[in-house]
Amino acid sequence: MTAGASTDIQNPGIIDDAINDYLGQHEVKLGSFHQLQKLDPTATNKINQIDFHTGRSVALVVDNQLAGVFILQDRVRSDSAAALAELQARGIKPVMALMTHQR
Repeated sequence: MTAGASTDIQNPGIIDDAINDYLGQHEVKLGSFHQLQKLDPTATNKINQIDFHTGRSVALVVDNQLAGVFILQDRVRSDSAAALAELQARGIKPVMALMTHQR
């Protein structure tokens, strides 16, 4: 199986950085829920119990039907405070870049 950023042949404006591939006779896409939900008109009805504010959403679409949504999140590590203190003690100013949910 090979995968990479692609466009949807039937809907070229929809897929931006999604993984698009074929498994046997099934077309599989993995990428942004916001973008991939456009392929399945019933997608929003299927996800009413998902809390998108808990992390980054990644959708799995098989044959243009929403098959699943993954919510990815990072947890703060127990040694984070000590690591930041060590950096500051060395004169390094820590900077944090965050990605926020834009749905």
